Amino acid sequence: MLAFVAAVCWALYSNLTRRWAREAETGAVPLFLLASGMVLGVLRLIFPETTQWNNQSLVELAYMALFPTILAYAFWDSAMRRGNMILVTSLSYLTPLLSIIIGAIYLGVRTGWYLWAGCLLVVFGSLVCKLSVQENP
Repeated sequence: MLAFVAAVCWALYSNLTRRWAREAETGAVPLFLLASGMVLGVLRLIFPETTQWNNQSLVELAYMALFPTILAYAFWDSAMRRGNMILVTSLSYLTPLLSIIIGAIYLGVRTGWYLWAGCLLVVFGSLVCKLSVQENP
């Protein structure tokens, strides 16, 4: 259910940002990240779990918060407001492939054929979507 709500919110955010904030200097990324953090914090209180913190996990958390998360949202927001939306969304489907490669290398995990097949199907699906949508001038 949460994944469905997240998908709907993301689609609305991406499309409405382009319509309403195309020429704005600043985007909604900081507000979006703050709101997401607050919602996840509330969910963390509702569904408690055991957590073990160490120096490595703190460094990894700081890296994930600062580098890929903020940059990804900032670039996505800019692309949705001023870029070629069809090209950006099509290329975003490569994310599962990149995620598997980076995760497998970092975690030292061997991936199975079914994981690669799933990634290839997602990439193939994005190519089909890209070819089926005509750009409006």
